[in-house]
Amino acid sequence: MKKLHPFTALTIWAIIAVQALLLLLSISLMALAISTLLCLITWKASRHRLRYVLYLMIPMALGIYLVHGGLLHSWLGGKSSPTALQHAMTIWWRLLAIFTAAQIWMQYVPTITMIQSLFASRLPIGLSYLLASPLLLMQQLSHQIKHIQEAQLARGVRLDGNLFQRAKAMLAIIFPLINSTFANLSIKIAALESKGFRYQAKRTNLWAPKDTSAQKYFRYGAILLLIIEVIGVLLWR
Repeated sequence: MKKLHPFTALTIWAIIAVQALLLLLSISLMALAISTLLCLITWKASRHRLRYVLYLMIPMALGIYLVHGGLLHSWLGGKSSPTALQHAMTIWWRLLAIFTAAQIWMQYVPTITMIQSLFASRLPIGLSYLLASPLLLMQQLSHQIKHIQEAQLARGVRLDGNLFQRAKAMLAIIFPLINSTFANLSIKIAALESKGFRYQAKRTNLWAPKDTSAQKYFRYGAILLLIIEVIGVLLWR
């Protein structure tokens, strides 16, 4: 089985996201969310990302139960609204499907592969760099944070302890990180100018992920069908 192109995997996520946004609170929406969650758990490589889903969805579910479930209203002497509860639960199930599918996509598509796909695409080079910059920045920031932490530990700054001590230690990481980030801007600008950035509309990418005609037709067809579906649902409702 050939590996899917990053854009194809992103299109599959977009299909799941659009279906989740269009579905109302029903068995279909719950089945979609539970199916994506089971896929996340079943795939061994993405199983560790389950904690990110739980960290987001469990507090949100508790907040919905507290605010819209009637518990907070009973404490304040008011009445809960079933319509508000249904609307909140719809949003919760939609976010569960979308966020879980996003975790699967992030595990399937490494960051460097997505960056290579953007630069090898037919998008203008300026737009490709604009979309790839946050992905590049994430990797650079993670490396810089690691180096700053090692430097601060060598100076004797404690990065552990209680909540107050950790909050105080964050200042010793944030300010050097901001200074180093702004200091690297001029270096990046000079590097882009020396490489002739925007000199050619289409640049050669030696590490472009393999793509097939079938996947291209699938992406174009899926995007077209999604647009038709969204317009149809908006007109029907």
